[in-house]
Amino acid sequence: MPYYRDQKFESALAEVSEKVLLAFSVRRNVHELTEKGVNPKLDVINGGKVISIAAILFGHRILYSHGLALYNHQFWEERLENHFVDNALMNATHLVDVFFVCSGVLAFLGVHKTLDKRKSINFIQAILLRWLRIVPTYLLMMGVVGWLLPHMSDGPLWQKRVGLESRRCQDNWWLNLLFINNYVHADNQCLLLSWYLACDMQFFVIGIFAIYVLWRWPRIGYALFGVLFVASVAIPFYVTYDRHYSGTLKLYASSLLVDPFSNEHFNSMYVKSHNRAGPYIVGVVTAYLMVTLSAANYKFSKKTIVLGFLLFFGGGYAHQTYGFLFYQKDRPYNLLENAIYAGFHRITFSIGVAWIALTHYTTGFGAFKTILAHPIYTPLCRLVYSTVLIHTVIQLAEASSVRHSEHMNYPKLFWMACGDYFIANLLALPLYLMVEAPCRTIVKFLFVDRNPNSVQKQSQNVSTEMPAEQPRQVVVSRL
Repeated sequence: MPYYRDQKFESALAEVSEKVLLAFSVRRNVHELTEKGVNPKLDVINGGKVISIAAILFGHRILYSHGLALYNHQFWEERLENHFVDNALMNATHLVDVFFVCSGVLAFLGVHKTLDKRKSINFIQAILLRWLRIVPTYLLMMGVVGWLLPHMSDGPLWQKRVGLESRRCQDNWWLNLLFINNYVHADNQCLLLSWYLACDMQFFVIGIFAIYVLWRWPRIGYALFGVLFVASVAIPFYVTYDRHYSGTLKLYASSLLVDPFSNEHFNSMYVKSHNRAGPYIVGVVTAYLMVTLSAANYKFSKKTIVLGFLLFFGGGYAHQTYGFLFYQKDRPYNLLENAIYAGFHRITFSIGVAWIALTHYTTGFGAFKTILAHPIYTPLCRLVYSTVLIHTVIQLAEASSVRHSEHMNYPKLFWMACGDYFIANLLALPLYLMVEAPCRTIVKFLFVDRNPNSVQKQSQNVSTEMPAEQPRQVVVSRL
Protein backbone atom coordinates (compact mmCIF):
# COMPACT_ATOMS: atom_id res chain seq x y z
CA MET A 1 0.00 0.00 0.00
CA PRO A 2 2.74 2.59 0.80
CA TYR A 3 4.36 1.76 -2.54
CA TYR A 4 1.05 2.33 -4.32
CA ARG A 5 0.62 5.67 -2.56
CA ASP A 6 4.16 6.68 -3.50
CA GLN A 7 3.49 5.79 -7.11
CA LYS A 8 0.26 7.77 -7.10
CA PHE A 9 1.99 10.76 -5.52
CA GLU A 10 4.86 10.63 -8.00
CA SER A 11 2.42 10.37 -10.90
CA ALA A 12 0.45 13.38 -9.65
CA LEU A 13 3.66 15.34 -9.06
CA ALA A 14 4.87 14.53 -12.56
CA GLU A 15 1.56 15.68 -14.02
CA VAL A 16 1.65 18.94 -12.09
CA SER A 17 5.29 19.56 -13.02
CA GLU A 18 4.57 18.95 -16.69
CA LYS A 19 1.56 21.27 -16.71
CA VAL A 20 3.47 24.02 -14.87
CA LEU A 21 6.40 23.83 -17.28
CA LEU A 22 4.14 23.79 -20.33
CA ALA A 23 2.35 26.87 -18.98
CA PHE A 24 5.53 28.83 -19.73
CA SER A 25 5.67 27.61 -23.33
CA VAL A 26 5.97 30.76 -25.43
CA ARG A 27 4.68 28.88 -28.45
CA ARG A 28 1.49 27.84 -26.66
CA ASN A 29 0.96 31.27 -25.22
CA VAL A 30 1.44 32.95 -28.60
CA HIS A 31 -1.18 30.60 -30.02
CA GLU A 32 -3.53 31.48 -27.17
CA LEU A 33 -2.88 35.18 -27.73
CA THR A 34 -3.74 35.06 -31.43
CA GLU A 35 -6.56 32.51 -31.54
CA LYS A 36 -10.11 33.64 -32.21
CA GLY A 37 -12.46 34.48 -29.39
CA VAL A 38 -14.95 31.94 -28.09
CA ASN A 39 -18.00 34.04 -28.90
CA PRO A 40 -17.89 36.40 -31.94
CA LYS A 41 -20.97 38.18 -30.60
CA LEU A 42 -18.77 39.67 -27.88
CA ASP A 43 -15.95 40.81 -30.16
CA VAL A 44 -17.31 44.35 -29.93
CA ILE A 45 -16.19 44.36 -26.30
CA ASN A 46 -12.62 43.74 -27.46
CA GLY A 47 -12.86 46.70 -29.80
CA GLY A 48 -14.30 48.91 -27.09
CA LYS A 49 -11.46 48.08 -24.72
CA VAL A 50 -8.69 48.55 -27.29
CA ILE A 51 -10.03 51.86 -28.58
CA SER A 52 -10.66 53.10 -25.04
CA ILE A 53 -7.20 52.22 -23.71
CA ALA A 54 -5.63 54.04 -26.67
CA ALA A 55 -7.62 57.17 -25.81
CA ILE A 56 -6.90 56.79 -22.08
CA LEU A 57 -3.21 56.44 -22.84
CA PHE A 58 -3.34 59.72 -24.77
CA GLY A 59 -5.00 61.37 -21.78
CA HIS A 60 -2.32 60.09 -19.43
CA ARG A 61 0.34 61.45 -21.79
CA ILE A 62 -1.28 64.85 -21.32
CA LEU A 63 -1.30 64.31 -17.56
CA TYR A 64 2.38 63.43 -17.25
CA SER A 65 3.63 65.99 -19.77
CA HIS A 66 1.65 68.89 -18.34
CA GLY A 67 2.59 68.00 -14.80
CA LEU A 68 6.13 69.16 -15.62
CA ALA A 69 7.84 72.47 -16.21
CA LEU A 70 6.51 73.64 -19.58
CA TYR A 71 7.12 76.86 -21.42
CA ASN A 72 3.42 77.08 -22.23
CA HIS A 73 1.41 75.78 -19.28
CA GLN A 74 -1.40 78.04 -20.43
CA PHE A 75 -1.74 75.96 -23.62
CA TRP A 76 -3.70 73.13 -22.01
CA GLU A 77 -5.91 75.17 -19.71
CA GLU A 78 -6.65 77.70 -22.45
CA ARG A 79 -7.77 74.92 -24.79
CA LEU A 80 -10.01 73.40 -22.11
CA GLU A 81 -11.65 76.69 -21.21
CA ASN A 82 -12.06 78.35 -24.60
CA HIS A 83 -12.35 75.61 -27.22
CA PHE A 84 -15.48 73.48 -27.07
CA VAL A 85 -14.24 70.78 -29.48
CA ASP A 86 -10.94 70.41 -27.63
CA ASN A 87 -12.76 70.09 -24.33
CA ALA A 88 -15.20 67.55 -25.75
CA LEU A 89 -12.36 65.37 -27.06
CA MET A 90 -9.79 65.77 -24.29
CA ASN A 91 -11.95 65.97 -21.16
CA ALA A 92 -12.63 62.23 -21.42
CA THR A 93 -12.47 60.82 -17.90
CA HIS A 94 -15.62 58.85 -18.74
CA LEU A 95 -13.65 56.51 -21.01
CA VAL A 96 -12.76 54.35 -18.00
CA ASP A 97 -16.48 53.65 -17.73
CA VAL A 98 -16.25 51.63 -20.96
CA PHE A 99 -14.17 49.11 -19.00
CA PHE A 100 -16.67 49.03 -16.15
CA VAL A 101 -19.52 48.35 -18.58
CA CYS A 102 -17.53 45.53 -20.21
CA SER A 103 -16.63 44.07 -16.81
CA GLY A 104 -20.28 44.05 -15.79
CA VAL A 105 -21.25 42.27 -19.01
CA LEU A 106 -18.57 39.60 -18.64
CA ALA A 107 -19.24 39.11 -14.93
CA PHE A 108 -22.91 38.38 -15.56
CA LEU A 109 -22.26 36.02 -18.48
CA GLY A 110 -19.56 34.14 -16.58
CA VAL A 111 -21.49 33.77 -13.32
CA HIS A 112 -24.72 33.02 -15.15
CA LYS A 113 -23.06 30.25 -17.14
CA THR A 114 -21.76 28.68 -13.93
CA LEU A 115 -25.23 28.82 -12.39
CA ASP A 116 -26.67 27.31 -15.55
CA LYS A 117 -24.31 24.33 -15.30
CA ARG A 118 -23.98 23.85 -11.54
CA LYS A 119 -27.16 25.41 -10.15
CA SER A 120 -24.95 26.91 -7.45
CA ILE A 121 -21.74 28.86 -7.12
CA ASN A 122 -18.82 28.81 -4.70
CA PHE A 123 -18.50 32.52 -3.98
CA ILE A 124 -15.18 32.28 -2.13
CA GLN A 125 -13.62 30.21 -4.88
CA ALA A 126 -14.88 32.56 -7.61
CA ILE A 127 -13.35 35.56 -5.84
CA LEU A 128 -10.10 33.71 -5.12
CA LEU A 129 -9.72 32.59 -8.74
CA ARG A 130 -10.18 36.14 -9.98
CA TRP A 131 -7.69 37.43 -7.41
CA LEU A 132 -5.10 34.83 -8.42
CA ARG A 133 -5.49 35.68 -12.10
CA ILE A 134 -4.96 39.39 -11.58
CA VAL A 135 -2.30 39.54 -8.88
CA PRO A 136 0.90 38.04 -10.44
CA THR A 137 1.28 40.71 -13.14
CA TYR A 138 0.07 43.39 -10.74
CA LEU A 139 2.58 42.40 -8.06
CA LEU A 140 5.44 42.33 -10.57
CA MET A 141 4.72 45.86 -11.79
CA MET A 142 4.49 47.17 -8.22
CA GLY A 143 7.86 45.58 -7.52
CA VAL A 144 9.40 47.19 -10.60
CA VAL A 145 8.11 50.64 -9.67
CA GLY A 146 8.87 50.29 -5.97
CA TRP A 147 12.37 48.87 -6.09
CA LEU A 148 13.84 48.93 -9.63
CA LEU A 149 12.57 52.02 -11.44
CA PRO A 150 14.29 54.56 -9.13
CA HIS A 151 17.68 53.18 -10.23
CA MET A 152 16.96 53.04 -13.97
CA SER A 153 17.51 56.70 -14.87
CA ASP A 154 17.95 60.17 -13.42
CA GLY A 155 17.19 63.81 -14.02
CA PRO A 156 16.26 67.01 -12.18
CA LEU A 157 12.73 65.75 -11.52
CA TRP A 158 13.53 62.04 -11.23
CA GLN A 159 13.61 61.71 -7.47
CA LYS A 160 10.70 64.08 -7.00
CA ARG A 161 8.41 62.18 -9.36
CA VAL A 162 9.72 58.61 -9.56
CA GLY A 163 10.97 58.65 -5.97
CA LEU A 164 7.50 59.60 -4.75
CA GLU A 165 5.87 56.82 -6.78
CA SER A 166 8.46 54.34 -5.56
CA ARG A 167 7.87 55.20 -1.90
CA ARG A 168 4.14 54.85 -2.37
CA CYS A 169 4.58 51.35 -3.77
CA GLN A 170 7.00 50.36 -1.00
CA ASP A 171 4.60 51.57 1.68
CA ASN A 172 1.21 50.57 0.28
CA TRP A 173 1.66 47.60 -2.07
CA TRP A 174 -0.27 45.40 0.35
CA LEU A 175 -3.31 47.66 0.10
CA ASN A 176 -3.28 47.11 -3.65
CA LEU A 177 -3.19 43.34 -3.17
CA LEU A 178 -6.24 43.60 -0.92
CA PHE A 179 -7.88 45.91 -3.49
CA ILE A 180 -8.80 48.49 -0.87
CA ASN A 181 -6.28 51.14 -1.94
CA ASN A 182 -9.00 53.46 -3.23
CA TYR A 183 -10.37 53.74 0.33
CA VAL A 184 -7.35 53.28 2.60
CA HIS A 185 -4.54 55.80 2.07
CA ALA A 186 -6.20 56.84 -1.18
CA ASP A 187 -3.90 59.87 -1.32
CA ASN A 188 -0.85 57.62 -1.38
CA GLN A 189 -1.71 54.88 -3.89
CA CYS A 190 0.83 52.79 -5.76
CA LEU A 191 0.35 53.02 -9.56
CA LEU A 192 -1.93 55.58 -11.15
CA LEU A 193 -4.63 53.15 -12.34
CA SER A 194 -4.65 50.95 -9.26
CA TRP A 195 -7.87 52.64 -8.14
CA TYR A 196 -9.57 51.21 -11.23
CA LEU A 197 -8.46 47.67 -10.41
CA ALA A 198 -9.70 48.12 -6.84
CA CYS A 199 -13.09 49.33 -8.04
CA ASP A 200 -13.40 46.49 -10.52
CA MET A 201 -12.59 43.85 -7.90
CA GLN A 202 -15.02 45.38 -5.42
CA PHE A 203 -17.74 45.44 -8.07
CA PHE A 204 -17.10 41.78 -8.87
CA VAL A 205 -17.29 40.71 -5.22
CA ILE A 206 -20.62 42.47 -4.72
CA GLY A 207 -21.80 41.69 -8.24
CA ILE A 208 -21.65 37.90 -8.01
CA PHE A 209 -23.98 37.96 -5.00
CA ALA A 210 -26.38 40.33 -6.76
CA ILE A 211 -26.31 38.22 -9.94
CA TYR A 212 -27.04 35.10 -7.90
CA VAL A 213 -30.05 36.81 -6.31
CA LEU A 214 -31.28 37.79 -9.78
CA TRP A 215 -30.91 34.19 -10.98
CA ARG A 216 -32.37 32.54 -7.87
CA TRP A 217 -35.16 34.99 -7.00
CA PRO A 218 -35.88 37.07 -10.13
CA ARG A 219 -38.40 39.46 -8.59
CA ILE A 220 -36.14 40.22 -5.66
CA GLY A 221 -33.28 40.59 -8.14
CA TYR A 222 -35.19 43.15 -10.19
CA ALA A 223 -35.87 45.17 -7.06
CA LEU A 224 -32.26 44.83 -5.92
CA PHE A 225 -30.84 46.10 -9.19
CA GLY A 226 -33.40 48.89 -9.23
CA VAL A 227 -32.19 50.00 -5.80
CA LEU A 228 -28.54 49.69 -6.85
CA PHE A 229 -29.17 51.74 -9.98
CA VAL A 230 -30.90 54.52 -8.06
CA ALA A 231 -28.12 54.49 -5.46
CA SER A 232 -25.46 54.73 -8.19
CA VAL A 233 -27.04 58.02 -9.25
CA ALA A 234 -27.99 59.34 -5.82
CA ILE A 235 -24.62 58.81 -4.12
CA PRO A 236 -22.43 60.90 -6.47
CA PHE A 237 -25.23 63.48 -6.54
CA TYR A 238 -25.17 63.69 -2.74
CA VAL A 239 -21.37 63.72 -2.42
CA THR A 240 -21.09 66.52 -4.97
CA TYR A 241 -23.89 68.50 -3.36
CA ASP A 242 -22.59 67.99 0.18
CA ARG A 243 -18.98 68.92 -0.59
CA HIS A 244 -19.64 71.55 -3.25
CA TYR A 245 -17.56 69.76 -5.87
CA SER A 246 -17.55 70.46 -9.57
CA GLY A 247 -19.78 68.18 -11.61
CA THR A 248 -16.71 66.87 -13.42
CA LEU A 249 -13.08 66.34 -12.47
CA LYS A 250 -11.30 69.40 -13.84
CA LEU A 251 -8.03 68.61 -15.58
CA TYR A 252 -6.02 71.63 -14.48
CA ALA A 253 -2.25 71.21 -14.32
CA SER A 254 -1.88 73.15 -11.09
CA SER A 255 -4.52 71.20 -9.14
CA LEU A 256 -4.56 67.73 -10.68
CA LEU A 257 -1.99 66.87 -13.34
CA VAL A 258 1.12 67.36 -11.19
CA ASP A 259 -0.03 64.69 -8.71
CA PRO A 260 -3.60 63.36 -9.03
CA PHE A 261 -3.48 61.60 -5.65
CA SER A 262 -2.98 64.92 -3.88
CA ASN A 263 -6.20 66.30 -5.37
CA GLU A 264 -9.17 66.14 -2.97
CA HIS A 265 -11.80 65.71 -5.69
CA PHE A 266 -9.80 62.86 -7.21
CA ASN A 267 -9.39 61.04 -3.87
CA SER A 268 -12.77 61.68 -2.32
CA MET A 269 -14.97 61.44 -5.39
CA TYR A 270 -13.31 60.12 -8.54
CA VAL A 271 -11.69 56.89 -7.29
CA LYS A 272 -14.39 55.70 -4.89
CA SER A 273 -16.41 52.65 -5.91
CA HIS A 274 -19.66 54.03 -4.54
CA ASN A 275 -19.32 56.94 -6.96
CA ARG A 276 -18.36 54.77 -9.97
CA ALA A 277 -20.78 51.82 -9.72
CA GLY A 278 -23.33 53.04 -12.27
CA PRO A 279 -21.53 51.84 -15.43
CA TYR A 280 -20.90 48.39 -13.92
CA ILE A 281 -24.59 48.02 -13.07
CA VAL A 282 -25.46 49.09 -16.61
CA GLY A 283 -23.12 46.36 -17.87
CA VAL A 284 -24.77 43.66 -15.74
CA VAL A 285 -28.26 44.69 -16.85
CA THR A 286 -27.08 44.76 -20.47
CA ALA A 287 -25.81 41.19 -20.21
CA TYR A 288 -29.13 40.12 -18.72
CA LEU A 289 -30.90 41.65 -21.73
CA MET A 290 -28.43 39.93 -24.07
CA VAL A 291 -29.36 36.53 -22.65
CA THR A 292 -33.09 37.24 -22.51
CA LEU A 293 -33.43 38.71 -26.01
CA SER A 294 -31.21 36.06 -27.57
CA ALA A 295 -33.32 33.34 -25.99
CA ALA A 296 -36.38 34.90 -27.61
CA ASN A 297 -34.44 35.26 -30.90
CA TYR A 298 -35.28 38.96 -30.84
CA LYS A 299 -33.73 41.16 -33.54
CA PHE A 300 -33.61 44.94 -33.65
CA SER A 301 -34.56 46.62 -36.92
CA LYS A 302 -31.92 48.70 -38.69
CA LYS A 303 -33.96 51.80 -38.00
CA THR A 304 -34.10 51.02 -34.29
CA ILE A 305 -30.35 50.37 -34.16
CA VAL A 306 -29.54 53.69 -35.85
CA LEU A 307 -32.03 55.69 -33.80
CA GLY A 308 -30.87 54.00 -30.62
CA PHE A 309 -27.25 54.77 -31.45
CA LEU A 310 -28.02 58.43 -32.09
CA LEU A 311 -30.17 58.69 -28.97
CA PHE A 312 -28.15 56.65 -26.47
CA PHE A 313 -24.55 56.96 -27.61
CA GLY A 314 -24.84 60.33 -29.32
CA GLY A 315 -26.94 61.73 -26.50
CA GLY A 316 -24.68 60.20 -23.89
CA TYR A 317 -21.58 61.74 -25.39
CA ALA A 318 -23.37 65.05 -25.85
CA HIS A 319 -24.08 64.93 -22.13
CA GLN A 320 -20.32 64.66 -21.54
CA THR A 321 -19.69 67.81 -23.56
CA TYR A 322 -21.94 69.72 -21.17
CA GLY A 323 -18.97 69.59 -18.80
CA PHE A 324 -17.39 72.33 -20.94
CA LEU A 325 -19.62 74.82 -19.14
CA PHE A 326 -18.00 74.01 -15.80
CA TYR A 327 -14.67 75.32 -17.11
CA GLN A 328 -16.07 78.79 -17.80
CA LYS A 329 -14.59 81.00 -15.11
CA ASP A 330 -17.05 83.82 -15.68
CA ARG A 331 -19.99 81.45 -15.20
CA PRO A 332 -21.45 81.36 -11.66
CA TYR A 333 -21.25 78.06 -9.79
CA ASN A 334 -24.62 76.32 -9.50
CA LEU A 335 -24.55 73.63 -6.83
CA LEU A 336 -27.66 71.77 -7.98
CA GLU A 337 -26.55 71.78 -11.61
CA ASN A 338 -23.17 70.31 -10.73
CA ALA A 339 -24.70 67.66 -8.47
CA ILE A 340 -27.19 66.54 -11.13
CA TYR A 341 -24.44 66.32 -13.72
CA ALA A 342 -22.22 64.30 -11.36
CA GLY A 343 -25.06 61.88 -10.71
CA PHE A 344 -26.04 61.22 -14.30
CA HIS A 345 -23.18 61.84 -16.75
CA ARG A 346 -21.46 58.46 -16.32
CA ILE A 347 -24.76 56.60 -16.53
CA THR A 348 -25.84 58.30 -19.77
CA PHE A 349 -22.53 57.59 -21.50
CA SER A 350 -22.53 54.00 -20.26
CA ILE A 351 -26.01 53.38 -21.65
CA GLY A 352 -24.70 54.44 -25.06
CA VAL A 353 -21.83 51.95 -24.81
CA ALA A 354 -24.24 49.26 -23.62
CA TRP A 355 -26.54 49.87 -26.58
CA ILE A 356 -23.72 49.12 -29.01
CA ALA A 357 -22.84 45.90 -27.18
CA LEU A 358 -26.48 44.81 -26.93
CA THR A 359 -27.38 45.40 -30.57
CA HIS A 360 -24.19 43.76 -31.82
CA TYR A 361 -24.83 40.72 -29.63
CA THR A 362 -28.47 40.22 -30.60
CA THR A 363 -28.61 41.55 -34.16
CA GLY A 364 -25.25 42.70 -35.45
CA PHE A 365 -24.06 46.23 -36.05
CA GLY A 366 -23.85 46.12 -39.83
CA ALA A 367 -21.01 48.01 -41.49
CA PHE A 368 -19.74 49.23 -38.14
CA LYS A 369 -18.69 45.69 -37.29
CA THR A 370 -15.42 46.26 -39.15
CA ILE A 371 -14.64 49.24 -36.94
CA LEU A 372 -15.86 47.90 -33.61
CA ALA A 373 -15.32 44.14 -33.89
CA HIS A 374 -12.34 43.63 -36.19
CA PRO A 375 -10.33 40.44 -35.50
CA ILE A 376 -7.18 42.51 -34.86
CA TYR A 377 -8.74 43.65 -31.59
CA THR A 378 -8.69 40.13 -30.14
CA PRO A 379 -4.91 39.82 -29.48
CA LEU A 380 -4.64 43.51 -28.62
CA CYS A 381 -7.45 43.10 -26.08
CA ARG A 382 -5.62 40.22 -24.43
CA LEU A 383 -2.68 42.59 -23.95
CA VAL A 384 -4.83 45.36 -22.49
CA TYR A 385 -4.39 44.39 -18.83
CA SER A 386 -0.61 44.43 -19.13
CA THR A 387 -0.83 47.64 -21.16
CA VAL A 388 -2.93 49.25 -18.42
CA LEU A 389 -0.21 48.52 -15.87
CA ILE A 390 2.79 49.35 -18.05
CA HIS A 391 1.89 52.50 -19.96
CA THR A 392 1.79 54.89 -16.99
CA VAL A 393 5.20 53.62 -15.84
CA ILE A 394 6.65 54.39 -19.28
CA GLN A 395 5.12 57.85 -19.29
CA LEU A 396 6.23 58.56 -15.73
CA ALA A 397 9.81 57.54 -16.52
CA GLU A 398 9.97 59.62 -19.71
CA ALA A 399 8.40 62.71 -18.18
CA SER A 400 10.58 62.53 -15.06
CA SER A 401 13.84 62.27 -16.99
CA VAL A 402 13.51 65.48 -19.04
CA ARG A 403 16.24 68.02 -18.34
CA HIS A 404 14.70 71.20 -19.72
CA SER A 405 11.31 72.81 -20.15
CA GLU A 406 9.37 71.83 -23.24
CA HIS A 407 6.92 73.60 -25.52
CA MET A 408 3.78 71.49 -25.88
CA ASN A 409 1.22 71.30 -28.66
CA TYR A 410 -1.22 68.73 -30.03
CA PRO A 411 0.99 67.30 -32.79
CA LYS A 412 3.75 66.69 -30.26
CA LEU A 413 1.34 65.13 -27.76
CA PHE A 414 -0.07 62.86 -30.46
CA TRP A 415 3.40 61.83 -31.58
CA MET A 416 4.44 61.04 -28.01
CA ALA A 417 1.22 59.12 -27.31
CA CYS A 418 1.69 56.98 -30.42
CA GLY A 419 5.15 56.10 -29.16
CA ASP A 420 3.73 55.34 -25.72
CA TYR A 421 1.13 53.01 -27.22
CA PHE A 422 3.67 51.15 -29.33
CA ILE A 423 6.19 50.72 -26.51
CA ALA A 424 3.50 49.78 -23.99
CA ASN A 425 2.18 46.99 -26.21
CA LEU A 426 5.72 45.91 -27.08
CA LEU A 427 6.53 45.48 -23.38
CA ALA A 428 3.09 44.05 -22.62
CA LEU A 429 3.75 41.18 -25.03
CA PRO A 430 6.56 39.48 -23.02
CA LEU A 431 4.75 40.32 -19.79
CA TYR A 432 1.70 38.49 -21.10
CA LEU A 433 3.63 35.54 -22.53
CA MET A 434 5.91 34.98 -19.54
CA VAL A 435 3.83 36.08 -16.55
CA GLU A 436 0.15 36.70 -17.14
CA ALA A 437 -0.73 33.76 -19.42
CA PRO A 438 1.41 31.16 -17.57
CA CYS A 439 0.06 32.15 -14.15
CA ARG A 440 -3.50 32.06 -15.39
CA THR A 441 -2.94 28.62 -16.93
CA ILE A 442 -1.42 27.29 -13.70
CA VAL A 443 -4.29 28.68 -11.62
CA LYS A 444 -6.81 27.11 -13.98
CA PHE A 445 -5.05 23.74 -13.83
CA LEU A 446 -4.65 23.67 -10.05
CA PHE A 447 -8.01 25.07 -9.00
CA VAL A 448 -10.39 24.38 -11.88
CA ASP A 449 -9.34 21.46 -14.08
CA ARG A 450 -8.35 19.23 -11.15
CA ASN A 451 -11.50 19.99 -9.17
CA PRO A 452 -14.74 18.67 -10.70
CA ASN A 453 -16.82 20.84 -8.38
CA SER A 454 -14.97 24.04 -9.11
CA VAL A 455 -16.36 27.19 -10.62
CA GLN A 456 -16.04 26.90 -14.39
CA LYS A 457 -14.89 29.88 -16.42
CA GLN A 458 -15.86 32.71 -14.15
CA SER A 459 -15.96 36.22 -15.52
CA GLN A 460 -12.53 36.86 -16.86
CA ASN A 461 -9.63 39.10 -15.95
CA VAL A 462 -10.22 42.81 -16.02
CA SER A 463 -9.05 43.26 -19.56
CA THR A 464 -7.21 40.28 -20.88
CA GLU A 465 -9.17 37.07 -21.13
CA MET A 466 -11.91 36.36 -23.59
CA PRO A 467 -15.52 36.33 -22.48
CA ALA A 468 -17.35 33.13 -21.78
CA GLU A 469 -19.72 31.63 -24.28
CA GLN A 470 -23.34 32.68 -24.32
CA PRO A 471 -25.23 30.91 -21.54
CA ARG A 472 -27.57 28.18 -22.65
CA GLN A 473 -30.90 29.62 -23.68
CA VAL A 474 -32.91 27.13 -21.64
CA VAL A 475 -32.05 28.93 -18.42
CA VAL A 476 -33.72 32.13 -19.54
CA SER A 477 -37.03 30.70 -18.47
CA ARG A 478 -35.66 30.66 -14.96
CA LEU A 479 -34.96 34.36 -15.20
